[in-house]
Amino acid sequence: MKNKVNRKSSFLVSIRTAFDYLTLVFAGALYALAFKYFVFPAKVILTGTEGISAALAYYFDSQWLFVVLYAVFQAILLGFAFLKISKRFAVRTLLTVGTVVCLLPFLPDFRFAQPEPQNERILLAIFGGLLAGIAKSIAFRNRGSTGDEHVLGAYFAQKYLKPVGSIAVIAAVVSTTFGLALDLLRSHQFESAVKTLMYTS
Repeated sequence: MKNKVNRKSSFLVSIRTAFDYLTLVFAGALYALAFKYFVFPAKVILTGTEGISAALAYYFDSQWLFVVLYAVFQAILLGFAFLKISKRFAVRTLLTVGTVVCLLPFLPDFRFAQPEPQNERILLAIFGGLLAGIAKSIAFRNRGSTGDEHVLGAYFAQKYLKPVGSIAVIAAVVSTTFGLALDLLRSHQFESAVKTLMYTS
């Protein structure tokens, strides 16, 4: 009888784990959609290493550069998560991040709004932020993350009981400053950099 109960319990745990993994893949797909169709066209600056990768991609006008830099930065952070946080957290984060890396280059080109001259940049920024936020919350609820500063946030929260938000603020300040500097270098227009800051905010 005990064996039968144990087998049933083990089966239910396996089903639950599989559902969690599929949900994390869905979060990664949603995150990739937010990048491709809303964040990139709006040219807003993301937080942390994502922001640095995006700023360089905007400067050199290459989405492939973002994919490569994003993959490299996330691989480093995932290695850190595996060694310093937990294997389960690292594997679950890998599912989300891996989905973004695999899906982003192959998504078809659609344009749902145009920053100029239709001036729809605000719509892109808002909707992209909403989708990305939903993806992040799904990943968190399933004991993973979308990578980047959340990995460091999880580490400091676990080891030093520091709030995750403080790490996100530091990462946002660094990446936004970097992105605005590149925007200014590219456009040579102070107004352009201020507009980017406004839409990023």
